[in-house]
Amino acid sequence: MARRAKSSSTNNRPFLHLRTPQGFLLIEATLTIVVIAVSLVLISRGVSGSLKALATIQYDDRMLRLAESTLQEVETTAQQVPASLPLSGTLNPPDAAYQWTLTALPTVLVPEELSGTLRSMTLTVNRGTASAPVVRLNTVWPIEWIAQ
Repeated sequence: MARRAKSSSTNNRPFLHLRTPQGFLLIEATLTIVVIAVSLVLISRGVSGSLKALATIQYDDRMLRLAESTLQEVETTAQQVPASLPLSGTLNPPDAAYQWTLTALPTVLVPEELSGTLRSMTLTVNRGTASAPVVRLNTVWPIEWIAQ
């Protein structure tokens, strides 16, 4: 087998066989870090917003459960002793910061033919500050539960 000899003309042209760089350049590394940092900031904002929304939902759910349990207690008491309206009070610890008010509603929740036997009522539960959320539950009570 015959071997070919390298021609001397390729050795005379040093720029003909340039090699590509094997590593990252400083600019590429910097751009990669910037893209990753921006992505992390956007992801953390999304997670933060989701956590705030979850906290709000949990707070509203807790307020609703407190209002429902308070309404059950007031209705149980009114069945035994008719209630003088408006009624108000505070919840038991650890929820002592919450206040409730029970009032009669002059609305059309009760049909006119039953207005002599039933009364529309609303229970309002709030934290006592103007900016705090408020929960209102509307219900219908027999007229016997209300003191005249």
